[in-house]
Amino acid sequence: MYCEKCNTKVAQSIRICPKCGNRSFSESITTHSPIPPKANNRTSSTNLKSQVSTSQPRPWVRLWARMFDYLFFGMFVGFGLEYFFPNNNINDNVLGWIIVIFWIFGEAFCLANFGNTLGKKLLKISITHSSGKPIDYANALTRSAQVLWRGMALGLPIVYIVTGFVAYSNLMKNGVTTWDKDGGYVVTHEKIGIERILMILVLIVAPVSYLIWLGSQPEHLYL
Repeated sequence: MYCEKCNTKVAQSIRICPKCGNRSFSESITTHSPIPPKANNRTSSTNLKSQVSTSQPRPWVRLWARMFDYLFFGMFVGFGLEYFFPNNNINDNVLGWIIVIFWIFGEAFCLANFGNTLGKKLLKISITHSSGKPIDYANALTRSAQVLWRGMALGLPIVYIVTGFVAYSNLMKNGVTTWDKDGGYVVTHEKIGIERILMILVLIVAPVSYLIWLGSQPEHLYL
């Protein structure tokens, strides 16, 4: 007979293990499950991060991140046009469509190379593939195009309100947008914090204020 606790071999007439005091015995050695190793600091940090990350739908945070990306990409395009084509007379509505449509290529580039965009990074939004593989440019471009078409209706007046409402409803009901579901993407959020919100406001207000000031100055000051 063997003690089930310490596997000490004892006579069949023994009722108490002389080594550990256990009262349970078996005819063969008992295999005990190994004790899991103590978590190190890195593991603890990973577990802590998983606790503060959530895939809970946060449509407004996602919208703010996209608007932030549009704002800075639009500023980049605007400065480029002003520098290379100082006498351009592009209509503001046309310029808005150019920014929205061409951003899909910029967003795809950022997702494929950095795993994020500036707006998503600042608002702590992460996009990963359910397979765990990196997102390549072709798939990122497809996702960005689907967002522009299904979620924003190419920026068409009135229509984008309807598609935006439908996308919002699907996200709140199913916990995932149609483009993320079709592509197998997982969107997670982390707690933003008041400090980051203030930093984002500064990043938005400062350049916008500068553009307003620049537009109010006589033309000869910045030519």
